[in-house]
Amino acid sequence: MKNAERQGDDEVDFSAVEFVGRAFADEAVKQADLRDIAITGLSGDVETMFDKVGFRDESQGEYRG
Repeated sequence: MKNAERQGDDEVDFSAVEFVGRAFADEAVKQADLRDIAITGLSGDVETMFDKVGFRDESQGEYRG
């Protein structure tokens, strides 16, 4: 998220990621919220893990911090 913010990006694409742990997903959601960066491209096990940390509770789709 820090690199995305430094580069002026407003989203991070996780489509090439096959697995993340719950702690990573939780921190990614917190950092995206803090830095106002969208998380996109979630699928499979990665999407499941992000959902477990409440990723879609407020967003109904792509997460926008």
